Amino acid sequence: MRKVACIGASVVDIQILEFDKFPNQEHRFQVIKEVVWNTGGCALNTSINLSKLRIETDLYSNIGNDAMGDWLLEECKKKNIVTEEVFRSNCNTSFSIITIEESGERNILHYPGSNEELSMQTLDLKQFLKYDVVYIGGVYGLKQFDLEISNFVKKMKLINEDITIILDVIYNKDIVDSSLLDNAFPYIDFFIPNFDEAKKLSNKDNLADIGEYFINKGVKNLIITLAEEGVVIFNKQGSKKIKTIPVKAIDSTGAGDAFSAGFIAGIVNDYNLIDCITLANKVGSISTMSYGASSDLLSWDKINSLNL
Repeated sequence: MRKVACIGASVVDIQILEFDKFPNQEHRFQVIKEVVWNTGGCALNTSINLSKLRIETDLYSNIGNDAMGDWLLEECKKKNIVTEEVFRSNCNTSFSIITIEESGERNILHYPGSNEELSMQTLDLKQFLKYDVVYIGGVYGLKQFDLEISNFVKKMKLINEDITIILDVIYNKDIVDSSLLDNAFPYIDFFIPNFDEAKKLSNKDNLADIGEYFINKGVKNLIITLAEEGVVIFNKQGSKKIKTIPVKAIDSTGAGDAFSAGFIAGIVNDYNLIDCITLANKVGSISTMSYGASSDLLSWDKINSLNL
């Protein structure tokens, strides 16, 4: 069985369902219909979705020594996630308060907490010899690890040249350019930002210009997700746009992480690039059909029932 490591953010998502509007100066009190706790964060979401696809996955993350951290570890145990490399610190566990509108769109208030203390400096990198794929998720929200990432991916490739490295980022209003990642890009096999993230990092507006920017930076394959418009792939061979699957979405939380999990599942099963994207689209679409960042609907049977 091929093995995967997911490195990065783990979060408690506190979701407020069917949210209408925030209180304002005139009405400062508002009753909400329902609140649900869910697992969240790019690395944890992706790990859980991979586990549902029966792919052996180890999680490398950082959580707080608090009740939220205890709850996350218990949820990982229930979902067969290996947490031997989940570190615990004395700061509070990262959490997000997410309001979900009837359309499925969301607004997020995020507390970075323990994710900012994740560090790979104390790890023996030789342990990454056992992995076929390493997914890094939540960059630009990890603070300490963000500063280490370039050296980390370079050293990983030096000790295991066959390893596939996939990089995902989160939108951060303070991003001004891609300089944090410029030295990492030549070691990245697949970079998977959404359009807003790619636009902000490249300071380009046009898809073709964005693609050229990242390929020139050394990214081997750039995969930009475009929500309901699908996905566009850029590499040295050119570009290709692939449509997504129209479904009745009720919650878009974690759709990008589900896409990443589907893509990784394709790699692990030796799919070609287009089939990897097709599978990723299916997993991403399924994730929007239920509440939470990792869908209870996800299974190979559900995937095979969707036509694209």
